Amino acid sequence: MESYTQLTLEQRYQIQILFQQKKKQIEIADFIKVHKSTVSREINRNRSLLGAYIAIEAHKTCSDRCKRDPYKMKSELKEQVLDCLKERYSLEQISGVLAQRAGSKQISHETIYKYIYSGKDPDNENLTSFLRIRHRKRYCKRGSLGKRGSIPNRVGIENRPAIVEQNTEIGHWERYAAAGRYNNWR
Repeated sequence: MESYTQLTLEQRYQIQILFQQKKKQIEIADFIKVHKSTVSREINRNRSLLGAYIAIEAHKTCSDRCKRDPYKMKSELKEQVLDCLKERYSLEQISGVLAQRAGSKQISHETIYKYIYSGKDPDNENLTSFLRIRHRKRYCKRGSLGKRGSIPNRVGIENRPAIVEQNTEIGHWERYAAAGRYNNWR
């Protein structure tokens, strides 16, 4: 598998020129020697509202996107989350409230759950007490075998009775019908 590399500014200028000449995306991809989906994604992500593709703006947007620091529970954001927790908001409500506030960072409820159950905050050791449904420990559901689709008390095919092999009972003929041995039975 090839390693992934970002488009260069030169490639973005080539995309801009060929896009202005109304070339197809597959032709642009062949010209700059990248996959056609790379060109499609680049144009869709970085096209202006008027539909034009400007290389320098696309390059700046891409570099800003790469520099983005994922949100962590720090200072002001942590205080906002803790205030909402103490007011007995659910974690989904906290996420929604932060999304609606102007100038506030958005954070998902899963990130808040991870923070609470990590126990990394020495000031607030027992944050689980503020949750609506309290659990001592949050367990991962991956890896467990589901019970859905299993037949209770089933007997395996290797344990079937010997009479099945003799083909004397009508109910056991279906495997031969499928193989085409009894073409005339209905």
